[in-house]
Amino acid sequence: MRLLAVTLWALGVGLPLLGLATEAGLRWRWHARVERAREYRRSLPELFDARPVHEAWLESLWETMWVRYRPGARMQTTLRGVEYDIAIDRHGFRTDEFEDSKPAGTLRIACLGGSTTVQGRVNAETYPGLLEAKLQVLFPDWRIEVLNLGISGARSHYWVDYWPELEAWTPDVIVQYEGVNDILWRWLPRYWRRHAGHAALSRTMLFSALWPPPVDAFEPDFDRSAANLARVARQARKHGIAYVAGTFAAPDPALLEPGQAEHLDLNVSEWTQAPPPLRSYREYEALLRRFNERVVDPIRASGGEVVPVAEQLRDPALFTDLCHLRPQGIERLAEAFVPEVEQRLRSILHDRGTPPGARQR
Repeated sequence: MRLLAVTLWALGVGLPLLGLATEAGLRWRWHARVERAREYRRSLPELFDARPVHEAWLESLWETMWVRYRPGARMQTTLRGVEYDIAIDRHGFRTDEFEDSKPAGTLRIACLGGSTTVQGRVNAETYPGLLEAKLQVLFPDWRIEVLNLGISGARSHYWVDYWPELEAWTPDVIVQYEGVNDILWRWLPRYWRRHAGHAALSRTMLFSALWPPPVDAFEPDFDRSAANLARVARQARKHGIAYVAGTFAAPDPALLEPGQAEHLDLNVSEWTQAPPPLRSYREYEALLRRFNERVVDPIRASGGEVVPVAEQLRDPALFTDLCHLRPQGIERLAEAFVPEVEQRLRSILHDRGTPPGARQR
């Protein structure tokens, strides 16, 4: 009886005490990691101070926050000796002014996505701006026009809803690059709503560490994102427009340095503030890998092609956070799309019967 009483006491008192002690230890460890993350950010002010401008999410730029930029909005500023110029055109996009009807002699590419499409010091240094410059070298007898139609915060359904507007601008090629906004701002909150018990327990550090959201549970949601991308690809094919998507890139967790690893853990926690937050970048990266796997086949089955951007951009030195890129990373993103877009454009010119060096009139 004494042994039974001791056992029951251990189970009834000892285990809860152990759990509380473990929770306290995990919280102490988390606060220490947060402080290291903040030290890392303070050591690179030129990267982190400019984010609201660089990624074009300042409130003054918006007509409707996260939906539409204000036509003609502009933000020019200098931060730590670096000049920034965010210029929104009359259509409400961070791109050079363009005619609704594509001019003769022009090859037009439309880039769709979120803040990773929008970001850049000036419009010409966004990845669509750099893509335009690189393609112009390859097609010197044509006017290359790359439209940056990114919207910071946009998700995969955005251009499903706005397809008529896009189709009216008659692009020759559509390039789409997105993923993080669907995962963290759409499907993760949806998961927590569907699993209220898991959400309640995961408010604690202990359960959050022991029981992360299972990747497999997100597959039906990721398939919805894939269906959105595939729908744009099908619409493009129907109207004679080539479609290219990129898998979404993120830093390789195995290559992170101290400070950067803590920064990314804090970064993913900040981006998932709706309770409970994720506190591990590795958990996000696992979700992203599954997301990328789920979108490839539906896009290709719909007549589009997928560029393995995620495989090409893994070096943490290219990134500011879990998805946004430093200038050299933006350059690499543009370079990743060049071969496939070039191939599609040459195929289009061949199908039109345009001989090499001839310019459409």
